[in-house]
Amino acid sequence: MKPVMDTTLFREATIDSGALAVRSSIIHRIVEPGMYRGWLYRGTAQVGTFSLDVLSGTSAVLADKNVPSQVAIDLSALDISYGGRGKGPVAPFALQTEGHVVFYVSTGLREYAVKLFRADKKKASELVFDSQKLGKGDIFIAHVMRPGRYTVQNTSGKGTADLTVEYPEKGKNHPRMEPVHVECKAGFSKSEKITVQSLQAVMFSFAQEGRITIALKEAIDRPRQPKKSSAVTTKKKAKNSGDKKKIIRTIRFFG
Repeated sequence: MKPVMDTTLFREATIDSGALAVRSSIIHRIVEPGMYRGWLYRGTAQVGTFSLDVLSGTSAVLADKNVPSQVAIDLSALDISYGGRGKGPVAPFALQTEGHVVFYVSTGLREYAVKLFRADKKKASELVFDSQKLGKGDIFIAHVMRPGRYTVQNTSGKGTADLTVEYPEKGKNHPRMEPVHVECKAGFSKSEKITVQSLQAVMFSFAQEGRITIALKEAIDRPRQPKKSSAVTTKKKAKNSGDKKKIIRTIRFFG
């Protein structure tokens, strides 16, 4: 069986915190215990739901119940329009109070948004999280693969930042590259510049409501290798030609 590569990694599209795709994810902290209901959207269509049970208690008790402090939710696996399990008797995700939920997309060309509601009787239908409007404490992580120059914008603020993804060079990329942190306040200053290697994580930490978009402005292609000097090639050809003639004359002389 031939190996299959996920070509979505190479597609050229704007990376948007409000439309999560394969190379992006969101981290959201939940501070209040209770039952939460998540709605999954692709565009304006609702394509899946999930439940999240946030439990309180001592660390020892929660550890004994195997309740994690962080849970990762793959949105593509919940999309019922693509065979996901986002509807029906699905066991709820469990999380400790003050824990973090990570929303990500494992595969496909689809882009998603998430809304999280309180599902208990006291606070029914209360919207507590919207991935299209990230709030204070939220983190958006982007992995930009294609080398190039990008424009980074916070749609809720002013100004833009410049992001440069350098072309990978042999021996320069490290397998454990540290993420680059960017704080998102009211906007970006004109002088703000971000430089990363291909697929190196850029973490945008929000101090207030916002939405990040990263758009390709100019691609950076592989540097061309200089061609060998034609003079050297001509000299070698001339030398080889002279040797051949010399050999021919020698053969004729002894013949």
